[in-house]
Amino acid sequence: MRRGPAAGPHVVRLANAEAVLRRLREAPEAGLTATELVDATGLSRATVIAVGDDLVRRGWAIGLDPERAEAGRGRPPRTFAFRADAGVVLGLDMGAGKTTALVADLRGRPLGSASGAFPGAGAAGRVDTVSATALAALAAAGTRPGRVLAAAAGVAAPVDRNGRIATPGTSGSSSTWVSPRACGRATGGP
Repeated sequence: MRRGPAAGPHVVRLANAEAVLRRLREAPEAGLTATELVDATGLSRATVIAVGDDLVRRGWAIGLDPERAEAGRGRPPRTFAFRADAGVVLGLDMGAGKTTALVADLRGRPLGSASGAFPGAGAAGRVDTVSATALAALAAAGTRPGRVLAAAAGVAAPVDRNGRIATPGTSGSSSTWVSPRACGRATGGP
C-alpha cells in the first residue's frame, strides 16, 4: 500500500517545472525556444509555455523576444532563459586554522570570496569568524544575505551529529567546533 502524500495535480506541476527549469539551466544563456523545450522534456507545447510563463512570474526565468531570421508568417517563437542571477549559493570551507567562503551565481560562476583566520578563542570565536567571512564574501560578490538560496559547509575532519569534530580517543564532548548555526547566522537564517 502506498504511503505518504497523495499524488495530484500539484505534483505534476512541480515535476513539469523541474523538467523545464533543469533544461533552461543546462542551456546556453541565449535560452531555448518552446519547441526546443518540447523536444527536450517531452511535454506538450501548451504545458511548456504555461510552465515557462510561471517560471518568469516567479523570477526563475526570463522571456526573450528573439529577432526573426527572416520575415515570415506567424508569431516569433517563445523563448525562455534561466536567470542565474535569481539568487546566490554560499560555500564554506572550514579548516583547522582558517575558513574560506565562496559565493556563486546559480550557474556556479564564482562572484566573490573571502577568507578569515580562526582565533584561539574557541567555538564562539570560530562562529564569529565563519559569519564574518561569509558576510565579507557576500559583500565582495555585491550581494546580501537575503539572496542566499543555499549554503553548504565542508570540514576536513570527521564531525559528530552535534557538529563537533570527533577526535580520536574522545566522545566528542570535550572537542569544540562551529555550530551548524554559523551558516544560518551568516545567511540570515535560524
